[in-house]
Amino acid sequence: DLRAEGRCVMLGNLSKTFKSERGPIHAVNQANFTMYEGQILSLLGHNGAGKTTLSNMLVGKLAPSQGEVYIGGHPVSTDMATIRGSLGVCPQHNILFPNLTVKEHFRIYAGVKGLPANEAETKITEMIAEVGLTPKTHTLSKSLSGGMKRKLHLGIALLGDSKLVVLDEPTSGQDPYSRTFTWKTIERHREGRTIILTTHYMDEADLLGDRIAIMSEGKLKCIGSSLFLKKIFGVGYQMTIEKADDGDEAKRLEVVSIVARHVPSAEVLSDVGTEIMLQLPLAASPNFQRMLAELEASAERLGIVNVGISVTSLENVFLRVAEGAENVFER
Repeated sequence: DLRAEGRCVMLGNLSKTFKSERGPIHAVNQANFTMYEGQILSLLGHNGAGKTTLSNMLVGKLAPSQGEVYIGGHPVSTDMATIRGSLGVCPQHNILFPNLTVKEHFRIYAGVKGLPANEAETKITEMIAEVGLTPKTHTLSKSLSGGMKRKLHLGIALLGDSKLVVLDEPTSGQDPYSRTFTWKTIERHREGRTIILTTHYMDEADLLGDRIAIMSEGKLKCIGSSLFLKKIFGVGYQMTIEKADDGDEAKRLEVVSIVARHVPSAEVLSDVGTEIMLQLPLAASPNFQRMLAELEASAERLGIVNVGISVTSLENVFLRVAEGAENVFER
């Protein structure tokens, strides 16, 4: 059991309240969850949801108003000296020394993390290669592009035996190729670590996260695997029907009635111009073949140009939660 062995990160009633002229602001409000070794938790939320405040409390940068964080069984509030060597952080904004080279940055943080001198140089060279910065080893950080600076921060976070790695928007400012490279690097280094990833990219959260947590207004609204959350909030599939024109109401009603005949619980999400969008439940998938066959047979008569069905995306889940759906936690 990873929890019994202390191979996890636990948050207990973690809260942070800031004072303001308008009264207290609850940036994080009683967050309770556990992250396990070998897993990546993707943390999502709109701007101001509390993601960065939560991350800062995880790494001891910000003291909580209430509650505690336990890393490997050690409380952050009193055992930070013990924890620091096993902590890796990629901050949201670049915090680098402009007149130090890539390698000099790694040497500083190798010392902070307590890497033995006889191992440090080898591990530094390996990590520089891992994040694709070997050609820039002796380049000053101020001369690096924005994407390369993010790679440098990622390498520093992963250097050494970092048991908890907090990655706050690690791919911001990167082009699609660099983002994919960063994803693969994170995947290669997940073993033996607990990784928490905050991001605005839904595809990134879905691809990397073993579990997804969504925050809204300082509260943890839901946590679970991508599949679990899509099943609870996404309600299955989205169907898009494109028509030749939007003027014939009778034809529009007949198109919807064909879908409803095969999937009685189908729900019209929008009907704008020439496009009808419907929500179909997961359980209805066995009926899709007959439904699509009838739509195809009636396509010319009803002016149907195109029909598409896609699985509900994580973005749909995020929007449902942001709109105030009930809290859901997968145990």
